[in-house]
Amino acid sequence: GRAYGIYTCNVTTTCSPVCGPTGFTLNPRSTTSSLTVQAPPGPPTGVTAVQSGPTSVNVSWTAPTSGGPVTRYDIYYVANGGPSTSGGSTTSTSYVLTNLQVGV
Repeated sequence: GRAYGIYTCNVTTTCSPVCGPTGFTLNPRSTTSSLTVQAPPGPPTGVTAVQSGPTSVNVSWTAPTSGGPVTRYDIYYVANGGPSTSGGSTTSTSYVLTNLQVGV
């Protein structure tokens, strides 16, 4: 199921059956707090990659329009069908991959 939504937490103190310095029953006290857990953001769209130097590529995209806020984007790339490699992270909607190997 989904984990996002609005949660209300209520905490109550109680004394049972009696408490206090003279043994009198005290009224329970409570407090309530609300927490909103947002849905995960949707995927970025319109991803483009443009060579910006002999060993660098500028990758850009459009931020998601659905779900909660994006805290960061993690950029990965694959060279010639090899393993996925982390290129870095950013909070922006563009990133320059550098030090790429020529001819790989």
